[in-house]
Amino acid sequence: MELLNVENVNKSYSKKVLDDVNFTINQGEVVGLVGPNGAGKTTLMRILCLLSNADSGEVKLCGISNKSRKEREKYLSNLAAIIETPALYENLSGYDNLDMIRRINNLSKDRMNEIIEFVNIGNMIKHRVKEYSLGMKQRLALGIALINSPKLLILDEPTNGLDYDGIIEFRELVAKVVEENKVSVIISSHILSEVEKMCHRILFLKDGKIIDASVSEKTVDEMYRTIYRGE
Repeated sequence: MELLNVENVNKSYSKKVLDDVNFTINQGEVVGLVGPNGAGKTTLMRILCLLSNADSGEVKLCGISNKSRKEREKYLSNLAAIIETPALYENLSGYDNLDMIRRINNLSKDRMNEIIEFVNIGNMIKHRVKEYSLGMKQRLALGIALINSPKLLILDEPTNGLDYDGIIEFRELVAKVVEENKVSVIISSHILSEVEKMCHRILFLKDGKIIDASVSEKTVDEMYRTIYRGE
């Protein structure tokens, strides 16, 4: 079942950043978006999150258009994202960060307790976030993103700065999210190896255009070499 449809999306600043971008994502699918730094990945993520407007084209999430001002809130209710650095209140505890989001969204404490169990950082949940490792911050941010049960989760460079163990833990967490919540996930990265093991399919972004490796005659590795090394 199709969840996200991106059609003919264009965006320019001083130069063309996104050039007629088209792709779809199905329910429960994990899709990697791979491209060099500056390829337009974050711009695309921001358009999907309604943080930036496309110059032309349309995005539909759960059938709701990004152009519909009336249904903007409904569009966003189906979406959660971690774009670049996790937005956390460092001087509050992990518990208080979650509780604040719970209250804003008028959710039950039972739902919050489910997320605390999912985050799985033990007694550190009561400590201030400034005392957390980067891996713990990412887990907390992921928990906050999921608290409102979104249909689509967008993660922009989520493993940046994590050590090997942190990356493995994050992969396992994403797999758990998809299995238990049937969430679709877009993972953006400039490093193929970081997303290859987590994704059902990989989209490459080159010169503002999307290349879907799943429909190409080239293998993922060949596509990667073509884009990064010009082979």
